[in-house]
Amino acid sequence: MTSGKTCLLCLLLLFSGLSLPLWPQDMPGIYANLDALESLIEDTLLQSGVQLSQLEALNKTLSENEQTIASNEQLLSEQEQLLGDLRKQLITMSEIYARQSDLSAKYERSSAFWKKFTLIGLPVTALISGGIAALLIAAK
Repeated sequence: MTSGKTCLLCLLLLFSGLSLPLWPQDMPGIYANLDALESLIEDTLLQSGVQLSQLEALNKTLSENEQTIASNEQLLSEQEQLLGDLRKQLITMSEIYARQSDLSAKYERSSAFWKKFTLIGLPVTALISGGIAALLIAAK
């Protein structure tokens, strides 16, 4: 039995000896694969860092945009309030203009009456007064 074991051991040593020259041939391929894997990992980490910085910049931009939107909304609210106040002022001015227009029409009618009275009434009054005075003088 020892000769069978010895023979088996010899065969194992023989195969081991034959396969040893194959190992160094495979090692450069493994090293190349490891280098490629390391390069791939480094590229992935670099890209992840770039993506993180881009994400931070995007978050900052979004935050600034949200602040701008809030500011714009506040400005729009203030402008709406100012427009409402302006509308009220315009309505008030329109009412004042309507009253002034009515007063102007009344003044125009009154002015026309006094103009006619002055042009016609005063000379007629002067004639009547002169006639009465002449009658009184003639009656004396």
